[in-house]
Amino acid sequence: MKGLTDKWWPAEPSRGKWERRLADFYAGNHAYHAMTSSGDKTTHPQARLLMNLVKPHGAYAEFGCGSGQVCHLVGRVAQAHGFDISPVAIREAMDRKGGSNACFYVAEARACPLPDSSVDGAYSFEMLEHLWDPIAALGEMARVIRPGGFILVSCPNRFSLDLHLRKRRPARWAEIMLAMARYAQDRVTGTTH
Repeated sequence: MKGLTDKWWPAEPSRGKWERRLADFYAGNHAYHAMTSSGDKTTHPQARLLMNLVKPHGAYAEFGCGSGQVCHLVGRVAQAHGFDISPVAIREAMDRKGGSNACFYVAEARACPLPDSSVDGAYSFEMLEHLWDPIAALGEMARVIRPGGFILVSCPNRFSLDLHLRKRRPARWAEIMLAMARYAQDRVTGTTH
């Protein structure tokens, strides 16, 4: 029973112990940034959706821009501001060529240097799950967009968000019940995952 309760109600992680350690990892790990900058991010579905929302000559902010691929794409038709905690990633973004109107800054997602209501949209792809406080980042996105602007995020690793966004008891019980129902069904059908 202890294993089940540990899985569904994990102990609160020590913020003081992990926050700086995680920030340092993302800020300076060259191998991590080499891995995340590989491949063409501009062809991903979320980038295509973003480009349908971008208006020529508008202004947009990317939180967690990494190597700047998507920010440069936006910068071909509008003003683009890319932010990342990593000087490694920002250097790579600035070194990319492409004739875009993109600017890059080393900044934490919870402390964007843009003024209030200064962009038409803010977006972030595969970044929120890496933050200790994703709510603060979303608050910064809301702060910098103009009235009528948009926020677009994708977060494929939703399970890691549970570390930071504590689930309320009813949501946790619903997950347990669904897991138990699936386990029972799998036992009846002989299915394994």
